[in-house]
Amino acid sequence: ILQTLTNIKYRIAIMIPIYFLSLIALSATSIDALAFSTTFSPEKVFSKVPAVNVEKTCLDISLDVGHVDGSHIPIKQFQFELTQSKPNKLHPSMPGANGPNPFTSSGVKKIEVTKDGHFIDIRGTQRANLSDGCWEMVWRKHAFSGVIVCGFNVPDEIKRNDALLPSGRVYITFPVWKKTELMERKEKKIEVTKVGIVLTQEKDEEIRKMISTKNIIMKALHFRSACAITEKITTSGYGSPWYTKIPEDDEVTEIENGYVLSTKGTVW
Repeated sequence: ILQTLTNIKYRIAIMIPIYFLSLIALSATSIDALAFSTTFSPEKVFSKVPAVNVEKTCLDISLDVGHVDGSHIPIKQFQFELTQSKPNKLHPSMPGANGPNPFTSSGVKKIEVTKDGHFIDIRGTQRANLSDGCWEMVWRKHAFSGVIVCGFNVPDEIKRNDALLPSGRVYITFPVWKKTELMERKEKKIEVTKVGIVLTQEKDEEIRKMISTKNIIMKALHFRSACAITEKITTSGYGSPWYTKIPEDDEVTEIENGYVLSTKGTVW
């Protein structure tokens, strides 16, 4: 289902202590990023993972590594293909296949690096080596989105001035959605948004009245009303985790077999 993604560049970002990473998207279809933030729950029941045809799918990725307010390592043109081949034996452990519920994974497949990323420092052009790449897909039962995880080893630290990508493992994750389910969730999000906006305005008005009045009893009453409205906002789902995870129209791209790919991504 990912054959239509050939030659697409992505933008992915993460905040970690000291460092942050971002993958910049500048491709033909103007996809801005890929994303995912699902919690794997061993106690949940998982469904059969959908078959994914990714033969010859090429990703062209740029990374921006560094301190939030300091030096950066702009790694550009890291290109690789998602294949159906068996992975290198040295590939990093994957959260699905090598986790507590290996049956949640579609199986670990090989990532073929076609071009190493590079960056420029005072020594000139330097190669950023990310090796032993692999990928898998995980889909939880009753969930309307799955996750594709790409993993790489970082054999040697990558450094430019004060910015550092330490040796170890790097993962790139992003969700795949069932188009019909996503449309239903978007419709629900629209309704929840309408309710949430009205309730938020009512809450703000109660807070304004609470602040402006000098009557202690009225302050207490307005405070109570604001709290009650806040509870309504919470129960409505406005701003909740499921609400914030629903992508906007310009944050997904349609792929094959009734699926869409989210364009907000995470590196960890």
